[in-house]
Amino acid sequence: MKQVKFLLLFMAMMLSVSAFAENGILALTRANLQNLRAGDDQPVVMTVSYANGIMKVSYDQSLVGSVFTISTMDGQTLYNGYPQVSNGSFVLPATLNSSDMYLLMIENSEGMLYTVFTLADL
Repeated sequence: MKQVKFLLLFMAMMLSVSAFAENGILALTRANLQNLRAGDDQPVVMTVSYANGIMKVSYDQSLVGSVFTISTMDGQTLYNGYPQVSNGSFVLPATLNSSDMYLLMIENSEGMLYTVFTLADL
């Protein structure tokens, strides 16, 4: 089931331009659970940083209780769970490599946010 969801999400990303990065700011595409290809016109902009094996995503009250997933584009999951909050950021422990491309997915009962990024984007 998880592989099917990842495949559907990967297909949705290929059908829509979902990510841009500038100075550690990522735009996450919003998709409801009924139709992964129906991305919202207004991306959700979040500040993301990475240092010493820790990825920090800017805190948003509406995302509390959401499941955060970081995976490589070949499907290897690096982090999956409910992150801790520290100093105004969600904290996700994951080791990222400069040569890989990653998928950040945030899921809750309303739908999901997702983006594709490289370490250079952060």
